Amino acid sequence: MNFSSEQKMVDSFEVSLISDFLPKNDFIKVYEPKGLFGIPDLILVENSCSLASKTYLTIAIEFKLKNWKRALSQAFKYRSFANLSFVILDNAFIKPALKNIELFEKSNIGLISYDGNNVIFHHRPSNKTPFSKTQSEKLLEIILNQN
Repeated sequence: MNFSSEQKMVDSFEVSLISDFLPKNDFIKVYEPKGLFGIPDLILVENSCSLASKTYLTIAIEFKLKNWKRALSQAFKYRSFANLSFVILDNAFIKPALKNIELFEKSNIGLISYDGNNVIFHHRPSNKTPFSKTQSEKLLEIILNQN
């Protein structure tokens, strides 16, 4: 499927499509949170998070129709506050990114293609501690203020 816009791609995406990769916990979804190092399209945070908790999983997702280079750059920034960061590209435009899969691997950024119904994991990143404790705490404050 060719999406006509990134927003249509985001709107059609169901987190359940990547549930095999997620822990069985519930996740809070936050779309385009402001005030961080970059603005991811979607953040998933374990529902059990709290200011007192030091161990909670955060996943940043950047959707792009086809500009994989920009998506990779943005997704790498999100590692400042996220344990995992993914680029999700329209499946119709995945080939250029796949030719450069080693950049995703070296950056520890996940790569997924999506066609409106199915997701294909091309690279699964390792769960790592975010680069910045300050940015992680800022994300947590944003999440707690929204919920």
